[in-house]
Amino acid sequence: MLALSGWPEPALRHAQSSLKDYTTVGRPYGRVMAFSALTLSRYLLGEIEQARADAETGIALAERTQGWRMLGYLCAYLAINNLVSGKSDSALQLAR
Repeated sequence: MLALSGWPEPALRHAQSSLKDYTTVGRPYGRVMAFSALTLSRYLLGEIEQARADAETGIALAERTQGWRMLGYLCAYLAINNLVSGKSDSALQLAR
């Protein structure tokens, strides 16, 4: 909610903390949610390459864990990222 409300810096800190916690306790779906928050926060902060890497990691994990709802978010965030990076074909494919 912080990222969507225009506060990407604290959102990034919370997402990093969540990723660490979910990794420690072994909750893969929680890790997917954290990667989604990382992706959006980093995109909003202009960290395009790291946002892309986080999205790709999150997508792979979402597919392995069948986290379909979060997979949708991650694909949308990656599509937006790719669109601003001039990768319109990839953005369209992800959006579909």
